[in-house]
Amino acid sequence: MAAFDELTTAVQKAAVRHEQLAGRLSRAIGAIPDYHEMSTAALARYGLEKLGVEPPADGDDPAIVALESYLQGRAGHGGLAAGMDAGEPSFLDKYLNT
Repeated sequence: MAAFDELTTAVQKAAVRHEQLAGRLSRAIGAIPDYHEMSTAALARYGLEKLGVEPPADGDDPAIVALESYLQGRAGHGGLAAGMDAGEPSFLDKYLNT
């Protein structure tokens, strides 16, 4: 029975890792079609391809490690990049600087 419990725990941890990776990746690249049907490694390779990052060729699940590292580096950047034209000061900048 203990072996079954260990296997169940391992499967649950793998599923959580997959969902967390998909969530973090979708904040960086947008919706991911059929990600539930991908393995975690396939999801990582898909993400790296969309981000234009070449996966390393060595290591344990190198695509997963590379994607997690990339997303960790983006963590402070607020997810999807969106911005305004910085060519002119905003109304608030004009107000504060007068």
